[in-house]
Amino acid sequence: MAYDLSMRIAALALLLAGCRFGFDPLADARTDAAPCPLALDDATRPATGAAPRAIAAADFNGDRKPDLAVTDGDDSTVSVLLGNGDATFRERVAYPAALHPWSIAAGDLTGDGRADLVVGNYSSSTISVYLANADGSFQPQQTYGAVTPQSIALGDLDRDGDLDVAVAEFENQSVSFFSNAAGRLTPNGTYVTTSQPYQVVFTDVTGDGALDLAVAEQPATVDVLANTLGGGFSQPQQFPTAMQPWSIAAGDLDGDGVNDLVVANNFGDQSISVLLGNGDGTFRPRADYAVGKFPWWVEIADLDRDGRADVIVAGGAEGIASILLGNGDGTLQPREDHAVGYVLSLALADFDDDGRLDVALPDSVANAITILRGACR
Repeated sequence: MAYDLSMRIAALALLLAGCRFGFDPLADARTDAAPCPLALDDATRPATGAAPRAIAAADFNGDRKPDLAVTDGDDSTVSVLLGNGDATFRERVAYPAALHPWSIAAGDLTGDGRADLVVGNYSSSTISVYLANADGSFQPQQTYGAVTPQSIALGDLDRDGDLDVAVAEFENQSVSFFSNAAGRLTPNGTYVTTSQPYQVVFTDVTGDGALDLAVAEQPATVDVLANTLGGGFSQPQQFPTAMQPWSIAAGDLDGDGVNDLVVANNFGDQSISVLLGNGDGTFRPRADYAVGKFPWWVEIADLDRDGRADVIVAGGAEGIASILLGNGDGTLQPREDHAVGYVLSLALADFDDDGRLDVALPDSVANAITILRGACR
C-alpha cells in the first residue's frame, strides 16, 4: 500500500459527486408523494458554456432550492446556475477553471451550510476548489496538483468533521487523497491502482458504518478496498465487469440493507453491470443489462417513488438516457429510453419541489442542459 489514512466515518450520504449538502437521490424527494410510474417531460434547456461535460446539483446559496454547476470543457470554465425552485434557473455565471475541466463534485468544505465545488482539470493535471459565498457566488479558485483527474469523490477521511477529497488520476494509475481544513486542501496519500481508474466512489460495503473505496478501472474490473478502521484500507479485491467500466454508482438495489454497485460499461457490449453486495465487502457475480451505445454515467435512485431503487444511465452516442426500473430484488426491468441529446453525465434532484426526482443532463453538442421532470402518467 502507498498510503495510510484514518477513515473511521459516521454514515454519510453521497450524491453523484458524493457530497454533503448535495441531494441524495434515494432520499431527498418528498416522501408524501404517491408512488406512480415514471414519465419524464422536457421542461427547459438553460444555456451553458461550450461542450458541457460534468454536472453537480447542490444548494449553493442556502435557499434550499437545488442549483446546478457544470464544467464547460472547451471554454475551461465552470457554469453555475442558481435554481428558482420550479425547474427553471437563473442565467449562468461562468467562473474560470484550468484546461479541460472534466469532473466535478459539490459539498460543504467549510461547514457553513453552503455547498462548495471541487473541479478536476484533466489536461492541466490540477483540481480547483471554489468556496461558496452567501449569495451563491464563488470565491476565486484554489488549485492543487493532481495528475489527469478523471473523477472526484468527497468524504470525511480524517474524522475531523470536514469533507476531504479523493481524485482518480487516470494516467497516473492511482487515487490520491487530500485532507481538508476549512476549505484548504493538503495531499494525504495515494493508492496505486492496478490499471487506469475511471471513477471512484466511497460507500459502506461491509456494514460497519465506515466508508470503503470502490474504483472502476480499465479494462474490465472494479477494485473494492475495505476500510480497516485502523487508519487505512485492506488489500483490494477485484470483481469483473464488462469492458471499459466508465462510471460507477452505489446503492441498495435489493432492499437488504447492503450497498450494491452498478457500473456503466462504455465499450464492447454497451451494458451496465449490477454487482449485488454480500455485506462483507464481496459481491455476487455480475448481471449485465443492455443500454444505449457508449453509456457514460450511471446513478441509482428511486425514480418512480415506489420504494425500490432504480437505475438511470446517460449515453452519448444515441442521445438518450436509459431508465431501468428496479424490481426490489436486485433485478431490473428492460430499459426505457428518453431523448436528451449528447450527454456524458447527469444529476438528480427535485428541481420543481413536487416530491419527485428530476434529472439534469448537460448536452455537449447543444451547449445546454436538458431538464427532465418526474411526473405521473
